[in-house]
Order: sequence, then C-alpha cells, then structure tokens
Amino acid sequence: MTDMHGLLAEIRRPRLLMRAARLGLACYRRERDLRRLVPDPEPDRAMATLLAEERDLERRRQAGEATYSVTHHVEVLIALIAESRLAPPAGCLSSRSAGDAGLRAETAPAPADADTGGSGAAPLS
Repeated sequence: MTDMHGLLAEIRRPRLLMRAARLGLACYRRERDLRRLVPDPEPDRAMATLLAEERDLERRRQAGEATYSVTHHVEVLIALIAESRLAPPAGCLSSRSAGDAGLRAETAPAPADADTGGSGAAPLS
C-alpha cells in the first residue's frame, strides 16, 4: 500500500477550505458520512477513493468548472482528515495521533495596504 500519510502531507489547499473541513470534523460520523462518499468503507480503499475524489475536486476548483461543489469538497476533506486519524502512519508502531496528516492550508502574503484581519489570506481581487 502507498503511504497515504505521505500523500496527504503533500496536499496544499486554501486556508478557508481547510478551516471549514477542520471545523466539520466535530460533526463527522464515519458510519453515516463515509457511506455517502465511498462505496467501500474498508479504510485503505476508502482513503484511496477519497484521495482520488479530492484531487478531481481540486482540479475542477482550479479550472473554475461549473460542476465544482465547494460543499462536496469540504465533505471529502473532512472524511480524509478523519480517516487519516484512524490509520497509523506507515512503518510507525507508535500510538501517537496522526493529527491532520499534514493537510495544510495554502497561504498567500497579503499586500501591505490590504486589511486581512491578520488571516494572511490573499485579497479576493
């Protein structure tokens, strides 16, 4: 099996998208939510399916496609983070939590004259 934690560590997404996903973790229920997103809830296959779906969603987001759904993207990110916390890192026998497995928000420096409220996010323009 490919090291899913290593693959997740490479993901860089907009800060707002990741923040929404992290906030949604509190309401995530594997039995209910994973079933809606993947046909096979077995952890390895579910992670692979979720990763593929997330990559497709990111491609559509960046392309500005009309079929892109931010809601679905957040749901998939929530499931990815939650499922990654269930699986131990490859080659690690420690019971240490995987955390959010390296999923990180992209940050862009704000212009000096922009008031971003300290979020570090780029302006919408």
